[in-house]
Parts: sequence; C-alpha cells; structure tokens
Amino acid sequence: MKDGVILQFESESSKKHLRIKKNGDTDCSGGHGVWAQFEVSREKGDKMFRLVNVGDDRNWLGVDKDGVYAADEVSRHSTMTE
Repeated sequence: MKDGVILQFESESSKKHLRIKKNGDTDCSGGHGVWAQFEVSREKGDKMFRLVNVGDDRNWLGVDKDGVYAADEVSRHSTMTE
C-alpha cells in the first residue's frame, strides 16, 4: 500500500463501514464520512505502516497480538506490516 492512500472497510454482515467515533469507540455502523476513512501512513521503511483515522489523526487502527483489530491513540511504537 502506498503512503497517503485512503481506505474503508465494509462489514460483510451490516454492509456498513468500520469507523472510529468521536469518543474513540469503534463499530461497523459507519457511512462514507471521515470517521470511516483510514489513511495509510508509512513508518520505518516500506513494510511498516499505520492506518490513521481521517476524522481524528490521533486515532488509528491496529491489530493486537491475537489478531483482533483495535483503535488507539497513535503511538510511536505501534505499527503494522504488510
């Protein structure tokens, strides 16, 4: 994925989009607005990146050690790999 690309993730069950709400909670009830858009932000070389929420760039999507997605405030040490 290239730096700066905007992505949306559609729920198979609800057909709505994953979003991070203003209060930081996540759900799959989003539309096409900024809270349901995520920008690829490259970190530490070509294989490391963050998915930063367009509505609030302090929030980002990540995957925990069990493979479950989570939203959190941006941390210098939290990145994903392709």
